Amino acid sequence: MKLSTLANMHVTAQLVAEFADKINVSLRDVLVSVKLLRKFVNSMCPSWMLQFLGSLLKNIRYCRTGWLGFVVVNAKDMAFLRLAVKKWREINSQHPPMPTKIYSSILTSLIREMELWSKISEEVLRVTAECAKNPALGRSPSRQYIFFKKMGVSPDLGVDLEGLLSDRVLEIFNRRFHFVSVKGLSAIISEAQMILRMVIQAFSGMRISEVNLLHYNCIEKREFRGRIQYIIDGRTTKFSGGESKKAKWVTNESGYRAITLAKQIADAIYSFMGVIPDSLGRGRYDFPLFISSGYFGFGGGGRAPSKDANSPGLGELYRFPDLLERISPKIENEDILELEEIDPHRAWRSEEDFSIGKMWHLTTHQFRRSLALYAQRSGLVSLQSLKKQLQHLTEEMSRYYARGSVFARDFVGNNSDHFGIEWQDTQAESAGLSYLKLRKSNEPLFGGHVAWMRRRISPNTTEIVDDREQTMTMFRLGQISYTESLVGGCTRVGECFQPAIRLLNFGCLKDDCKDLICSIPKLERVISAQENFVKKLDPNSVEYRTEMTDLEVLWAARERGRKQLEGNSNE
Repeated sequence: MKLSTLANMHVTAQLVAEFADKINVSLRDVLVSVKLLRKFVNSMCPSWMLQFLGSLLKNIRYCRTGWLGFVVVNAKDMAFLRLAVKKWREINSQHPPMPTKIYSSILTSLIREMELWSKISEEVLRVTAECAKNPALGRSPSRQYIFFKKMGVSPDLGVDLEGLLSDRVLEIFNRRFHFVSVKGLSAIISEAQMILRMVIQAFSGMRISEVNLLHYNCIEKREFRGRIQYIIDGRTTKFSGGESKKAKWVTNESGYRAITLAKQIADAIYSFMGVIPDSLGRGRYDFPLFISSGYFGFGGGGRAPSKDANSPGLGELYRFPDLLERISPKIENEDILELEEIDPHRAWRSEEDFSIGKMWHLTTHQFRRSLALYAQRSGLVSLQSLKKQLQHLTEEMSRYYARGSVFARDFVGNNSDHFGIEWQDTQAESAGLSYLKLRKSNEPLFGGHVAWMRRRISPNTTEIVDDREQTMTMFRLGQISYTESLVGGCTRVGECFQPAIRLLNFGCLKDDCKDLICSIPKLERVISAQENFVKKLDPNSVEYRTEMTDLEVLWAARERGRKQLEGNSNE
């Protein structure tokens, strides 16, 4: 059984216990009653947890009755749960990617939340540690009085929490929690850890379970051929020989910053526990990066500090509804149109989670799928803000995860569960979707491949008649490819005969390469930039003559393209 499965069953048992406490019954009462289990499923159980509830009950049934003291609901009476699991699996057969506008908005919101935390982190962590060490400090006068009375000493009332925190931090407390208490200190730290987890996921492709397994010293910053690279060292959730596999991931500066801020939180918690990470000689994975804030003990019977067991906090997004509300934008019609382009066979508009005007239903699994789809060189992303957000990752992942890369073995190896494999597998899909998107656009196109496409047009329509599924199959089989370029794209499969020494391949335009797709608007922008550049050069210089020759190639390509388009319109 995977470690992540055990962790999810543990979380499920906790939520069942919370439900039992809420309705004033015991955990046993819920587990033996079909009526109460059905009520739990209908009122408190998240959809993703349904299958783990079934697994939990199944494993409990294997326990000896005498040892357990009671018999849980039998399998025959749990038909309603199996039906709910089946329905959930049908709806969630594949985690949807986020539409690009929503994806970019969420990334922006996460970075904003991370930067806000960085501004208050030092103060919050300092005050939290002080209050954790002094059971009277920061509490209300009434709580302090009770504490001193319990200790049998004369009351010596100190400063309450409002007196310890700055106005800026108090404003955040009042806005998010509507009250100020030491429990709120732990809550705001836990929320910060969740934000940092998601930033790491968003800019690495890691699963949330893999992020939770990260150890304290998991990030490496290094320079390679003049470029700064950020490498995450961790473990996957797959087991080999009884142990989880070691793995590495590429991230960017945002992922690096998130890990650095997470280490600051871990420092405060470990310091309170009297533990120095990696100093006890027991192995780095004994010191989780996301150590639980419960060790501060504000939750009433929280975790006890220990040098023998350091537990990570629960990285479950559903536990942070206020955070979800702050970072999740509302769905617009253009978002659904984009999803319909990605998967036209899924009835997006009939699913409640994708109703227009509703807040996007964010899950941590979506980060992996979205990054794999959009962090490619296919040109699928037209939103400039998202291109900038993913630019460094696109370059690094192409270098480290691409098939045939000399680095791929170190990162991906034979680990079939690594994000790099999903990134490779998604390349064809991303390229195919980008190709179809360009082909359906109203942009005036010309080039060798465009001429090939036009030969497949029905004589009575301007639409290309080949089937979408056939096109996507061709991409999956490697019979066609698509890579975005400054003037459009290239459909060549395999090595290019005209490798780009410079930023733009003038040879392709000059010879009207059979794999070329050229967009007139994009070509116009390149011509404008080249014209402005040439104007600044000395007409008597060699550089001027070289750049002028290139400009003449661009002019000639534009003229050829216009003639092709005029000829097609006259047919």
